[in-house]
Amino acid sequence: MKKTTLAETVTEAERFLASAKRLQKAYAKLCAEDPDHEHFLHYPIDLAASTADVRRKSMDLTKALARLRKNE
Repeated sequence: MKKTTLAETVTEAERFLASAKRLQKAYAKLCAEDPDHEHFLHYPIDLAASTADVRRKSMDLTKALARLRKNE
């Protein structure tokens, strides 16, 4: 395992966590303003950009983890 690959993976993990936490806060704020959103099993359209950001960062993290496992 190379140090640079490990560092890149840690950076991607931190980016993903930061994005996911922002989405959680935004969703909590939305639910506080409109409690009916808690009954849905998906994120509302208001948070579409945030959910897309989390999904992109998740894919970046997945690719970084794959590189880490391949020992690149």
